[in-house]
Amino acid sequence: MIRYPVFCIGKFLAILPRICQCFLGQVLGTVAWVCLARRRKIAIYNLKSAGFKQDAFKLSLKSFQHLGMNLIEVLLLPHLSKLGPWLIYENKEDLCQNQKGVVLLAAHIGNWELMGTYSKLGAPIFGLYRPQKQKWVDDVLYWLRSQTGMSLLSTHQSLKETYRVLKAGKVLGNVGDQGQGLRIPFLGRETNFPEGPVRLAQKTGSSLLFYACIREGKYLRMKLISEIEIDSENLYNTMQIFVLALERLIQQHPEQYFWVHDIWKEFRREQS
Repeated sequence: MIRYPVFCIGKFLAILPRICQCFLGQVLGTVAWVCLARRRKIAIYNLKSAGFKQDAFKLSLKSFQHLGMNLIEVLLLPHLSKLGPWLIYENKEDLCQNQKGVVLLAAHIGNWELMGTYSKLGAPIFGLYRPQKQKWVDDVLYWLRSQTGMSLLSTHQSLKETYRVLKAGKVLGNVGDQGQGLRIPFLGRETNFPEGPVRLAQKTGSSLLFYACIREGKYLRMKLISEIEIDSENLYNTMQIFVLALERLIQQHPEQYFWVHDIWKEFRREQS
């Protein structure tokens, strides 16, 4: 039932010129920055902790504006042909022509929700997602993500399904920078990174590729950031390569990272 009004909102947004879509997203982000005081404080704290002390206030606003534009683009997914001219794809062959299976690692930077649109180019992507507690939210998100063309696998499903996907030479997509897992230094302080995707690549002999969708003005560029060499004997070393690559990307585009998440929550608890 909720899908229809979401579809209609997306249809209205699709009529707007691209510059108006971006402006509307920035306005939504600014309103959220003003109204969501707790999330604003978390973003500023995270930015300061990550070494952006002088620019933390300004970058927190820019990050909210970026998230507002992300929201607009997600609502446009049912009308992907209207967004298509603004999407730039690089390194397509690594996903479309890889025969041994690929673990596609993304992160909460840029617009990670658009990574599944590689499926429209022929990449056989199966995206891992975590079901939401609210059924209507889960239903809408599932529907919107399926509009990218990728198939979806719930994290509640059997591990056999993920093995099957990789053994068949397909692509398993996962956002791999926030959640429970290994404790790894990240931007100068320890936090948790989920090791599941790396462990899957390690056990199945699949390629481990870190991709991102980075905003460049009105355009969004999807590209390979790093092909991560897998250390078959040391999971931590492989994870660290991914984290270092993500850190470099954040230094280049700090306003595009998801700072509103309480990244170092566990660290603060241990210090208190």
